[in-house]
Amino acid sequence: MGIHLMPPLFELVIRPKPTVTFNAIAAANLSYQRYGADYPDVHNGAGMESNAVAHIRQIKNINNIYDVFRYPGGWDTSSIGSGSLIQSAHMRCRLQGKDTSDGHDNLIIVSGAGLVFGIADYLTLLSAVTSFGSINTADLPAVGEYFNIPLNSLGLAAINKTGTTLLGLRMGRDISATPPAGTDLRIWVYLYGFPTLEIAY
Repeated sequence: MGIHLMPPLFELVIRPKPTVTFNAIAAANLSYQRYGADYPDVHNGAGMESNAVAHIRQIKNINNIYDVFRYPGGWDTSSIGSGSLIQSAHMRCRLQGKDTSDGHDNLIIVSGAGLVFGIADYLTLLSAVTSFGSINTADLPAVGEYFNIPLNSLGLAAINKTGTTLLGLRMGRDISATPPAGTDLRIWVYLYGFPTLEIAY
């Protein structure tokens, strides 16, 4: 007498969690800069101007003026809820322009702790030096295309599941306080609009 195997009564299917997109809050619509002839003063001083673009850069122009931009970002992620488990997340950006005449560098997500979405954020981001995720400018797509910056474990832990997630963007050489190598050299990334956060939970 043969043995007949019964088909399973049910099949366990594990589906990946959908990714939810969070747009930047209205206040996170500026980047902040400081410029001048003395690099340590530009790097370490208070912000001077705001710009209604997501611009992250460090340059030295033909007039030997240094110019540094930092971007403070915020996203209302309160709908995630305290009981949710975050699986992965990335910052999604659309490239409007870039210049790597000073060589390639990392575009780095940093902590946004203490951001107030004002000119003071330029200086607040000075102390944010730990990477929460990064992408090298050599890996950026063509102008007009989208790219993702994955959040690492520190970045995932910084997501506020019951409030506003605060993160910043800085160039790696801004973080290391490394001035441009020469005159009319720049490293910058310019985005269309402002980054979104895409989170799977």
